[in-house]
Amino acid sequence: LCPHGLAAFLKEVQRDLLEHQRREEEELFPRVTELAGQGRSGPVAKMVAEHDDHDAQLQHIRQLTHDLALPDEQCTAWRALYEGLVLFERELMEHMHVENHILAPRLQKR
Repeated sequence: LCPHGLAAFLKEVQRDLLEHQRREEEELFPRVTELAGQGRSGPVAKMVAEHDDHDAQLQHIRQLTHDLALPDEQCTAWRALYEGLVLFERELMEHMHVENHILAPRLQKR
C-alpha cells in the first residue's frame, strides 16, 4: 500500500520546487552581481529560507515513508520509487548545500 498522502505530497513538492527553480533561473541568477552585498536580506536570503522549507518537505517524505524503509516483499515498482526518493533527497540536499554554504555566503560578503 502507498503511504497515505505520499502521492499528493510529492505533487506539492514538485510544484514548489519548479517554482523555486524558475525564480532562481529567471530572477535570482541573472541578477547575481547586482544582488551581491545585500547581506541577510533580499532574494538571496529568500532562497536560503525556501531551502529550509524544502528540507522540511524532505523530512515529511521520510515521515510518510517510515524513514524510506521499503516494506517487505514489495514489487520492483515500489523499489524504484523508494530508490528514486533516496536519490531525490540526496541531490536536493547537495543543491541546497551548494547554494546555502557556497553561493549565498559569497554573495552576502561582496
